[in-house]
Amino acid sequence: MGQIDYQSQDKFAQCSRDGFHQVDFMYRDIQQRLADRMSMMKVENEHAVEVTVPQNPTGLLSQVAGWENSQIDCVSSVAALHSIPAASVNLVYSNLACSIEPIGEMVTEALRILKPEGLILFSILGPTTLSQLRQAFSFDTTPHVHRFYDMHDVGDLFLKQGF
Repeated sequence: MGQIDYQSQDKFAQCSRDGFHQVDFMYRDIQQRLADRMSMMKVENEHAVEVTVPQNPTGLLSQVAGWENSQIDCVSSVAALHSIPAASVNLVYSNLACSIEPIGEMVTEALRILKPEGLILFSILGPTTLSQLRQAFSFDTTPHVHRFYDMHDVGDLFLKQGF
């Protein structure tokens, strides 16, 4: 698993924030799929934390049926979860933010801040995402495309954390 280039990530976030709503079709599609799945789950809707992507810092959870009037704290990084008290939220939610954030730290913090019977619901990009672009740069040893997490590695992380 490669390292995240935080300087490039910050530069991308700054450049893309203004025009994100013009190209967020995949983000919104995945959001709808998460909302559909959430409608089948039983989780108290009193307090949630949404880890947002830098391009959409206001989040989308408040638009999901049943969460419109809930307390939702939006944080723009996994590191911001450190300030949330232990066992204080019913839901930790993230749409694609964990594709560019350290997922191990997110799992650790989510388990710490979740109440008993709480839910963690998130989406990530998989290892074949942007594979054609990665292949186009294969002549160069400098990584140009982030290596995304494999779901098996994510499952192993959850088991390692005791989830």
